[in-house]
Amino acid sequence: MPDSESPSHSPAPVTPTDARRDAFVLLAVSLQKFNLGRIVITSNADALLPQADVKTGLLRHQRCDWGDVCAEDRKVNERGVLEQGMILSVYQSSNGVKFWIITDPGHEATTVLLPDDY
Repeated sequence: MPDSESPSHSPAPVTPTDARRDAFVLLAVSLQKFNLGRIVITSNADALLPQADVKTGLLRHQRCDWGDVCAEDRKVNERGVLEQGMILSVYQSSNGVKFWIITDPGHEATTVLLPDDY
């Protein structure tokens, strides 16, 4: 029997805004599939790529959206996530420049570069 002097504690109602905020936080955490390590960019890529495209590319890469890679490279990437192997993504910037993002084996570093920089 509840104590008559104790206030009754019922949970606060959850509003749709609270539910969306909680769902977003959970979703953002679950999208990061592997560690990028230290992020570096070559001078050529830095000069030619819009910063926003680099950021978007890094987010896509970490979420296992490999961009324009072949089926064989996708399999290598999937294995790389599980076994900390090399991971390669290929994207095109908003100004039409093709660029790569490579996470090295061991996932200690990720490099943004142009194909000519390789």
